[in-house]
Amino acid sequence: MATVRMSDKLKYAAIDEAERQFDNVNKKKEIPLDVGHSIYTNYVQPIVDSAHNFMIKHPHVKNLLNLETQSELSVGFILPNNDETEMFDGDTNSFNYSNANTIQMSAERQFPAPFGRHYGNGATFNIPFDCEEAVQIKEIKTHNEDLETKRYEYRTKVQDTLENFTTVNQALKAWPALEKLITDPWVLQRVNEKVQRRKKQEEQRAEIELNETELNSVILTNALIGDD
Repeated sequence: MATVRMSDKLKYAAIDEAERQFDNVNKKKEIPLDVGHSIYTNYVQPIVDSAHNFMIKHPHVKNLLNLETQSELSVGFILPNNDETEMFDGDTNSFNYSNANTIQMSAERQFPAPFGRHYGNGATFNIPFDCEEAVQIKEIKTHNEDLETKRYEYRTKVQDTLENFTTVNQALKAWPALEKLITDPWVLQRVNEKVQRRKKQEEQRAEIELNETELNSVILTNALIGDD
């Protein structure tokens, strides 16, 4: 093998490729659109209906209520103060509220929103931590967080392994599957150059061996009798 140095550029390219392959094998879960639909139906739609009824009942009240359409909603969880499974903002009542999660829906729907607000400052709808939708969301979040931890551990392990070698040749001999993480074709071509030359030499030698006696007969006889 022709020697190829294990440069930092090559090393980190292999690490990035290892991460890419890890992501391809270990897919993150998406929160199903029907979860967003269920949350909207159970917790947002009643508020929207009430807003519509209020505006019908009080048509002369202006700029008090505003409805806008969007395809995602901000959802948090309501938990008792004694639940310490997540980090929560303090509150003056007997509940704490989790950080918000952005949940996608399958279509745009109406939401109550304050007048003059900036985008991204919409209402967060807090739902019971033990309701069906909250349980689904937390299970998916836990799955994805576990994957992130495993992804980091795998990257670290690959990096630590490559740190043991100063050349690609050494690394490939110790870890042949590393070839699948090397994305630069020149590197593999360079590493395999001597192997290919040696294979060609062996093939040529095998062809010579078939006729070697005949080829050598004159040469050997001449050596015995000497040149005139």
